Amino acid sequence: MKERVRNYIRVIDTPPGGAPDPIRQEWVEMYLPLARELAQIAEELFGVDGEELPDDSEFFVGFLSDDIETGQKTTANANGYVVDAEEAIEMLEKKGTESGRQAAQYWKQKLIELYGHYRGTQLTFDRNVCEFIRKRGKHPLT
Repeated sequence: MKERVRNYIRVIDTPPGGAPDPIRQEWVEMYLPLARELAQIAEELFGVDGEELPDDSEFFVGFLSDDIETGQKTTANANGYVVDAEEAIEMLEKKGTESGRQAAQYWKQKLIELYGHYRGTQLTFDRNVCEFIRKRGKHPLT
């Protein structure tokens, strides 16, 4: 059985958005796995070996997202990378800092206010503040 490619982003600058700057700054230098892997989609929809896709075909979206503060549609992160909110929030908590825990609590609370839950929701990160990383197997830092 071949090892699946896991695509990640590394947040290299403060993402745009409606959350306060200190909350958004907590994402900087974090490695986050993409929510849906392009390799999986290629295999499921087209029967193509997703591992053979070029690195510049990383998965991103091109639609409006909801502003976390207002709930209004915004283009702040259009054409961004999509990550699973629950997984990203857990990673914030695991940073082991008070500011990371506060940011995690903020995102949980805001997503619950906006959608009624945070599990199963997604966060979108602008492509201009991220570096795409393609890696087989585990997290890029392991």
